[in-house]
Amino acid sequence: MLWGGEAILRDGKPVGAVTSAAFGHTLRCPVAMGFVNRADGAADAAWLTQGRYTIDVAGEQVRAIVHLRAPYDSRSERVKG
Repeated sequence: MLWGGEAILRDGKPVGAVTSAAFGHTLRCPVAMGFVNRADGAADAAWLTQGRYTIDVAGEQVRAIVHLRAPYDSRSERVKG
């Protein structure tokens, strides 16, 4: 279970932290939001999507998938009908 404050690792190195988390019932998995920092430049979309991410949950590295847009209905098609 994610609570917030967990370390975000990119390719095994700490790059940020989870700021908030909850269980995504529609996605059927935990969902987290957080900040990541790139030490050698801007954290652009290419850099964000090329890395392998994990979140340190109580000492266990749990695989994470980065989404640059909302993972569910990112174009609001469901809302628009």
